[in-house]
Amino acid sequence: MTSSHSLSEQVALVERKLEVRRARTRRHWHEVQSDVHRIAERSARWTPLVGVAAVALVGFTLARQQGAATSALVARRAGTTGVWASLVALAATALRIAFSPQGKELWSAWRRGRSPS
Repeated sequence: MTSSHSLSEQVALVERKLEVRRARTRRHWHEVQSDVHRIAERSARWTPLVGVAAVALVGFTLARQQGAATSALVARRAGTTGVWASLVALAATALRIAFSPQGKELWSAWRRGRSPS
């Protein structure tokens, strides 16, 4: 009979250890989640806006370049009309992005990041 009692004590000990590990894992998981949310909110302030501006600048620069590898459509002479057309296209794209669900979410994340916590 002592061996079965000893076995039940061992089972209880293992169950306690498992529960402690589960609690520790849950605690670590919640800490990591809160750290990730904090970092995401902090980086949501300027990182996406800088990225969008950089991509727009690179795209505008590449569209204006006249190199040997450019296509016939891009290599045409860029007059004042071409520059205005590019600016209108850039503004239209910016508006489409701004009013898209992703743009609205970006704006709200940026505002949440700027609000005092």
